Amino acid sequence: MYCKNFFLVLISFVFTSFVISSPSIADTSSVVKTKSPFKALETLERIEGVIGKRGLKVFNRIDHASAAQDYGKSMPPSWVVIFGNPKVGTGFMLKSPASAIDFPLKGLVYEDAEGSVWFAYNTSEHMKLIFERHGLSGKMDWYEKLMASIVAEAFKK
Repeated sequence: MYCKNFFLVLISFVFTSFVISSPSIADTSSVVKTKSPFKALETLERIEGVIGKRGLKVFNRIDHASAAQDYGKSMPPSWVVIFGNPKVGTGFMLKSPASAIDFPLKGLVYEDAEGSVWFAYNTSEHMKLIFERHGLSGKMDWYEKLMASIVAEAFKK
C-alpha cells in the first residue's frame, strides 16, 4: 500500500512540477510590441518602406487574415513581414544550414481585438538564443538598434 501511494504522489509531483515550470502558451516576454499610431495597412507599408530604406530586402509577407478568410474564418489584419540582408544572412546559413529555419528576420503587424495596431518582433535576448542554438556568435546590439530605428522612423508622424 505504501509503495502504491508513494508512486502516485511521485507521479503527481512530477506532473505538477512540469505544468508549473512549463512556459505559458501566452508568454510573450521575448517579444517587443510597439503600438502604432496608424491603421494596419498603413503601418505595414511604412514598416516595409523603412526596411527598404535601410538597404534590406523584404522577401515576403504572410497575410494571416486573408488566409483565414480562404477557410471561412475572420480575423483582424495580421501580416508577418519577412526581411533581411542576404549578404549577411547567407553567411549565417553557410556556417549553420539549419539556421535557415530562424532566418531571415521577421516582424508582425497586427490589429488586436480592441482595434489597436501593433508591430511586434523578437527581443535581442531571444535572437541571442537563436544564434546560440545554431552555434553562431555575435553581439545583438545591431539587431536591437535596427529594430528600434525601423519602429522610430515608421511611426514618425
